[in-house]
Amino acid sequence: MTYQELKIALDIGDPEIVLPSIIHPYENIDLKYGGCYFVVCDDEDIHCFDKRGREQKIDNIPSCCFANRFFDKIIIPETVKSIEYSAFSHCGYLMSVTIGNNVTRIGGYAFSHCYKLTHVAIPDSVRDIEHGAFCGCSELKSIMIPNSVTSIGSNAFSGCSSLTSMTIGNRVKRIKAWTFYGCSSLTSMTIPDSVTDIENYAFSDCCKLTSITIPDNVKNIRYQAFGHCYDLRDVTMSSNIKHIGEDAFCKCTKLEKILFKGKTAKQVKAMKNYPWGIEDTSVIQAGL
Repeated sequence: MTYQELKIALDIGDPEIVLPSIIHPYENIDLKYGGCYFVVCDDEDIHCFDKRGREQKIDNIPSCCFANRFFDKIIIPETVKSIEYSAFSHCGYLMSVTIGNNVTRIGGYAFSHCYKLTHVAIPDSVRDIEHGAFCGCSELKSIMIPNSVTSIGSNAFSGCSSLTSMTIGNRVKRIKAWTFYGCSSLTSMTIPDSVTDIENYAFSDCCKLTSITIPDNVKNIRYQAFGHCYDLRDVTMSSNIKHIGEDAFCKCTKLEKILFKGKTAKQVKAMKNYPWGIEDTSVIQAGL
């Protein structure tokens, strides 16, 4: 049923008509929240009606509203400001998402485990991408985080095993725990200068990552942040690093060089005693 067909059915119907009576539940459009029905028509747009068929403005997509549904494409309206917890999680056929330009928050697990999702455009209105928002989207190949985003939650992209490239906006300060864990196809990653902390397991099991540059503002690299990055060969390290956590580079068996910019050989020698998790400390080199 298209949006126009739905409107005609409502316009000619009994004024007391109850909306679900003219809509088949399998069409992904019998979804009642807060006294209103959220509708996805054949044009992939989301609409909202009260029980008498009067269209309502949509400010947010409620929690779990479209979880486990069967559509393959979604267009989030321009009126929407927030996509709530698990709003589209486990939509196993969803391949493409267009997010409206007024959305400021993508809630926790909002699109998690949408296994066929290959494309999502995040507008520069978004400030927060919460924990697990896209975790388990195993067909997602690339994504660009705009400069408007200030926070990316833990686990946000974990298990995105087809993700080959990622650009993070320049206002994110922390790469939180497990954020890119298991992104096993990721070959390149640009960490912005705004980042100060890389937390536990942030890039662990990014098996195809070959090189990484840690910006100068990074002061802390936490436990197993780059553990099990088997193809990692070159690391250029922040000159202002204060703490490197235990096993930060464990099982990075192909490491050839960790270069400390602005450090003397004497300074680097002391750093070889850190519990890096690497067997051959000769790869740790001074940048001066």
